[in-house]
Amino acid sequence: MRQGVRCGLLLLALSLAGLGASPALAVDGYVGVTAGHQSRADHNFVGAELLWPIDSPLRLNLNVEYFQADRVRHYTTSLDVVYFGSLRPIDPRLTGFVGLGFGLLTRDPLGPREGTTRDGQVDFIGGVGFEGPVMPFVQLKIAARKPTYLIGVRFAL
Repeated sequence: MRQGVRCGLLLLALSLAGLGASPALAVDGYVGVTAGHQSRADHNFVGAELLWPIDSPLRLNLNVEYFQADRVRHYTTSLDVVYFGSLRPIDPRLTGFVGLGFGLLTRDPLGPREGTTRDGQVDFIGGVGFEGPVMPFVQLKIAARKPTYLIGVRFAL
C-alpha cells in the first residue's frame, strides 16, 4: 500500500476514534479538509486534519497534506500544538494562531528511477483565519529549514 494511502487511512482512523472518544471534539475541535496554494514548490495542495482541543485555547493539530510537482508526489504528515487567539477588534470571526510541532516529509517519485525519501522536520506556524464551517486562512510555516506560505480554505466536516 502506498505511503499516502496509509497516511490518509491513519488520519481517518484517528479522526473517527477522536469523534467517539471526546464529546469536546464536537464543540471545540473538528475533522476537516484543506485545499489551497503553497510556496514550497509553487503548487496547489489538498489535505485533511484533525483539530483536537487540549486546553482552551490550545489545540492539537494532526494533519496530512499532499501535492505533486515535477513527477514527484509530496506528502507531509505533521503533529502540531497550536494556540488560537481571537482578533475581535478587527473582526468578530477573525482568529490568529501560532504553533510548534514536528512532521515527516515524504517525497515519492513517479517511476522506478529514484526511491522514496523521508525527512523529519520541525514546524513553526503562524497565521490568521476566519472561524466557521468554512475557514479561509493565510499561514506561514517554517519547516525543514524552508519558509512556506500557505493560502487556502479549511472545511470542517
